[in-house]
Amino acid sequence: MKRILILIRSFNDFDQALPIIDYIANNSDNTVSVWSFNKNLKGCGTHIKYLDSLNIPVEYLSDKISKISKYILKFYLPLTNISLKAQKYSFLIPVTILVSNIRPVIDALLNNEYSRILKNHSFNIIMIDTGMETSNDGRSMLAASKGNGICVVGYSHGYSVYSNSDPLQKDKLMHGKIKSFLIKMAKPLRKRVYADCYLAGVGQINAYFRHPKQSGNFELSELHKVKETGMPRYAREWVDKYRNHVLHDQSFSYGDKNNLNVVLFMSHPQYNVRMDMLYLLINKLSVLDNINFVYKPHTRRGLHLVNINKLNGLDVSDISSVSLSEWADVGIVYGSSIGIQLLVDSVPLVVPSFVHLNTTIFEDNGVSISIDTIEELTDLMHKSKTEIINMIDQNKVDNFIDNTIYGNDKENMMRTYCSFSNCCLELP
Repeated sequence: MKRILILIRSFNDFDQALPIIDYIANNSDNTVSVWSFNKNLKGCGTHIKYLDSLNIPVEYLSDKISKISKYILKFYLPLTNISLKAQKYSFLIPVTILVSNIRPVIDALLNNEYSRILKNHSFNIIMIDTGMETSNDGRSMLAASKGNGICVVGYSHGYSVYSNSDPLQKDKLMHGKIKSFLIKMAKPLRKRVYADCYLAGVGQINAYFRHPKQSGNFELSELHKVKETGMPRYAREWVDKYRNHVLHDQSFSYGDKNNLNVVLFMSHPQYNVRMDMLYLLINKLSVLDNINFVYKPHTRRGLHLVNINKLNGLDVSDISSVSLSEWADVGIVYGSSIGIQLLVDSVPLVVPSFVHLNTTIFEDNGVSISIDTIEELTDLMHKSKTEIINMIDQNKVDNFIDNTIYGNDKENMMRTYCSFSNCCLELP
């Protein structure tokens, strides 16, 4: 029997971890514990209640560290938030320099705290959200885990659907030579630390890990640690269980029942989004009287960098994406993996290419309706549900799901996801 600790920090990674936790708890003699790096688990109430039904409480690392460490972090964390604004405001560069100099001390402090905490338990495996290892908490947890001889496995908190080489518009601000030099000196590069292996969706090595901006400069020499398996979060059997036992058949309703139900799932603006076109899309659809239109901001970043004064329609931030997919007759996605959920639910997927400068696997695999102009989109909204459904090749959708979600191994996808070489659990 092995003891597994799964670490979470927000809704996205909790959502990805939940089917893994459920599978381990119900299909093996292994034990699983769930700890959160913080107590700000917004939107995770149903997840926590479900774990309660499995007798797996969510514990918080902030309750386990010493009072003096809490006191130090209370002053350090606000400084990190301020330093993030230094690229825009030059007068904050000294704060960034201060944070960079303090960071090694914080790493050592957290490493010591986490090492002490882990010594009081007998975990064999720790699973951590991929990308978390680039943060203070993640780096320190990896160091503490390895110091205690514990294997660390990274699990995906999402799935990158972009198929072009540079989907992320990040840090492209133009600075003068002096300011650029100061920012570079204020934010010295640190050698990245790595988990023992990473579990990822099919195709993610090329779509995510090979792209420095997205993966946090994941080195090519470490790609052998990435194991492409599937996506438990979107597996049909998990979606059914999630609806019945996590959401308890929660449903969403809105508008005239005779209208077409249309949901837009938004992506963060930094993913090459043409914001003027996005606002145009939302405003055009919000005034059509033959559809019930709602939009959902990204679950991790919300409406960050979005001008809420330019949005019309119903914001359904607090509604589960799974419930929205069940309600929808049409789903509009331009860069979110929730498009996979729509396909699993047999909801016609519309990709408005004019809203962003990227391409996605949905268009590449022919599983979506590609729309090039706002006029084409409004015309589509006047078609019947049956007409729109018939625009999708269901055979292509089925093949896409089999490959992307299950890795063409429906029988053993979850077993494979939860069992790797010497650094993952061996389930019977």
